[in-house]
Amino acid sequence: CKTYSVDLDRIYVTGFSYGGTGTWRTAIEHPDRFAAAAPICGRAIDAKLVDPARVASQLRYLPIWAIVGEKDSDFAKGASYMTKLLMAAGTNIRLTIIPNKGHDIWDPYFGGSEFYQWLLSNTRGHPAPRIPSDADKFAPPPPATAPATQPAATTAIEPV
Repeated sequence: CKTYSVDLDRIYVTGFSYGGTGTWRTAIEHPDRFAAAAPICGRAIDAKLVDPARVASQLRYLPIWAIVGEKDSDFAKGASYMTKLLMAAGTNIRLTIIPNKGHDIWDPYFGGSEFYQWLLSNTRGHPAPRIPSDADKFAPPPPATAPATQPAATTAIEPV
């Protein structure tokens, strides 16, 4: 940052394949350094090796866009697992599952403008609004609401 003019609030972490795995790990270890993270075809964490509660806590405020091919076996399963974990924690996560595709799906994202527009819409400490995505199927159900009027109690139940 001493040689180049760098906006420290617009640093992003992304990568594909093994770089996508590195994206997950780097984001977990240093979430405060980035405005957003975008793992593409990255192997997500293994719940046996990393504490899921710690991961959810670390990534709670970091916007994430995970992209994976539907037929990318363990990668797709891992992205779904991470999405479910992070949705429960309230993380601003976006998941895109590419139907009928395997591992090699990054060209449309690294070569297209939507990906970069999403990244640039996030600044550190000021994430962009959440975008509906495949992650929504992992959203926790909304809290139950009480009826508008409560019926009066008519019978008391006594312990036996």
